[in-house]
Amino acid sequence: MAALPESAYGFFLAANALGGIVGGLGSDWVRRRIGVLPGAVAALAVMGVSCLLLGGTRVSIVAAVAFGAVGFGIATWQTLITAFRQTTIPTDIPGRVNGAFRLLSVCVSPFGAITAGVVAKYTQVNVPILVSGVGILALTAISGGPLLRMGAAQPAARGVPAHRGVR
Repeated sequence: MAALPESAYGFFLAANALGGIVGGLGSDWVRRRIGVLPGAVAALAVMGVSCLLLGGTRVSIVAAVAFGAVGFGIATWQTLITAFRQTTIPTDIPGRVNGAFRLLSVCVSPFGAITAGVVAKYTQVNVPILVSGVGILALTAISGGPLLRMGAAQPAARGVPAHRGVR
């Protein structure tokens, strides 16, 4: 990207936050239209493509929109996958399952940040974003089929109201 004033970074953060708000609020619309797990897979694809766009552009407005789309994808993914988990796990262990999921997802974040910092130091600052886009798209390709098959087998994943009232 061209040299931007430091004040411009606040706009990028705002774009990401706005995308997250839209994704969180719009995830129920996605669930009703295409289902929980198809929506989650689509959200992963949005994140991957948006990271590639964000890392590959030199146009500030395109980067801001892409960063907003990353926020949208993250919020949509988290909302839908949490809803799926809460409607399909046995009622006596949701705390343990959600705790284990949270532990694993939060524990890897520092390693990703350190790795991205090292890669950016020895390459260019956009390379970790491009690598994450490729990684997310690879994850989408690898997990998409199994997630969609799992979703087809679960009424809650197809958007059918679950036994605990989570829709």
